[in-house]
Amino acid sequence: MTDPSSRPARPLAAALVAAPLLFLVSELIVPRDNTENPAAELALFAEHSAAFRAADLSYFAAMVLLAAAVPAVVRLVRGRGRIFVRVAGTMTFLGTLGLAAHAVLLLSTLDLALDPRHAEMAAADGVISNGTGAMLILFLRLFGFDLGLTLLTIAAWRARLVPGWAAPLGFLCLVGDFSPGNWNGIMSAVAATAVFGILAMGVLRAGRTTPAESAAPAPVPATT
Repeated sequence: MTDPSSRPARPLAAALVAAPLLFLVSELIVPRDNTENPAAELALFAEHSAAFRAADLSYFAAMVLLAAAVPAVVRLVRGRGRIFVRVAGTMTFLGTLGLAAHAVLLLSTLDLALDPRHAEMAAADGVISNGTGAMLILFLRLFGFDLGLTLLTIAAWRARLVPGWAAPLGFLCLVGDFSPGNWNGIMSAVAATAVFGILAMGVLRAGRTTPAESAAPAPVPATT
């Protein structure tokens, strides 16, 4: 019979698995042809509009799920350094909001690509891609999501929710985004999928621990 205490952890674990998988799918289904300018980028978007729309919507759904899951993960972490955990969780949460905004921006860029006024839309895309909003999203991605996930993974390791060998996987998300080339997003998504999958297993293990077990004091060694 299933332990009822594990039931509240199941939706959280499901979100932690589904979100990075959606993120990974979004990275895998988009064409990765190199584009040299906004006009070429919009032409690529228009040619593969269905794939880009599906990818952007999957990307957005992934970040919404993570935004809902991260605060719950922070509440589960009971290791040392509560301030550290809260800072890591806040950074990761803000990063997920930034990436959700990035998905909306990509959907807007797709709208530009499908507009028949190609020259005007290419100019608008160039302005948007180098604007304040795009730079803020980039900051939230690199120093919110990636760095926050790295710190949150360390906090989860200290709380024994993930094994020690899994702690560096969060750092790989940061490495993936800083890596050159057109495939760095896949590397980052694979690392995120591994991190959150392992964290989901830790959440399920924590959910199977009864309140009496978690509140029980450590045994005192016998003295002679």
